[in-house]
This record gives sequence, structure tokens and C-alpha cells, in this order.
Amino acid sequence: MSHAINEIDAVSICGELGVMKVNIDELPEGVSLEDVRLCADHPLGRDRSLDPSDGASIPPEYMEIHHLDME
Repeated sequence: MSHAINEIDAVSICGELGVMKVNIDELPEGVSLEDVRLCADHPLGRDRSLDPSDGASIPPEYMEIHHLDME
């Protein structure tokens, strides 16, 4: 029963991002379910881009350093 409650909480937290579905038996050794992100399309997920034109969020400090390197 607690699994269903946790799943409902995940759905309400992730919303449009969807809940990450993981087969516990397929996790690599040393990786637990707690190590897996909750939301499937989380912005910090595996499909990240560092290109601001793709919607990437670049820290201001990085932009300042990169700008100085370009001068």
C-alpha cells in the first residue's frame, strides 16, 4: 500500500515531466532506487545540452569566465 502512496506522490510532484520507471533488478551493482531521479524528463536528466539556444541554463559565473576567455 505504501508503494501506491509513493507513486501518487511522485505523479503529483513530477506532473508533466512524468515519473521515472525503473526495473530494480536492472540497476547496476551499488546503485539503489534512491540514486535514480524521480522525474523522467527532469531538466538535469541524461538529455542535457549546454547550448543556451537549446534552452540550457548556464550559470552566470560560467558565462563571465567564458566571456573573459574569448577576449
